[in-house]
Amino acid sequence: MQVTFDLKELMLGLVLLALFVLLIAMIVLVINLIPSIKQLKYVLSDVNKISTVAADKTEKLGGVIDNAGNTVMNLTDNLKGNSTLIGKATNIGAGLASAKSLVGANGKSKEDKEYLKRAKERKSDKEKDN
Repeated sequence: MQVTFDLKELMLGLVLLALFVLLIAMIVLVINLIPSIKQLKYVLSDVNKISTVAADKTEKLGGVIDNAGNTVMNLTDNLKGNSTLIGKATNIGAGLASAKSLVGANGKSKEDKEYLKRAKERKSDKEKDN
């Protein structure tokens, strides 16, 4: 029994075999990508929450720092003698209030407590998934 192949049939068979191997490789690649995509979802969620909290804190501290800068300017003007005694006392009080608000922004806000609670929940959820 003789079997003959011409080059056209042989090349067509090799191309089909290569396409089948490529299909298998793509399926394996997609299967390996699924856990990475799930992990990326958790990371992006955390990044979104962290950047939101950071933006809020920056806005709050920016106002406090601006107020403190204005207070220092007023205090130096007062020390130069450009205002009355009542004005001096008012500016010193404003300076102390600015300093207190700057020191008071130490991470004990309600938002921080909620963020820490959500972070603990995500960590426990992640441990359950593993």
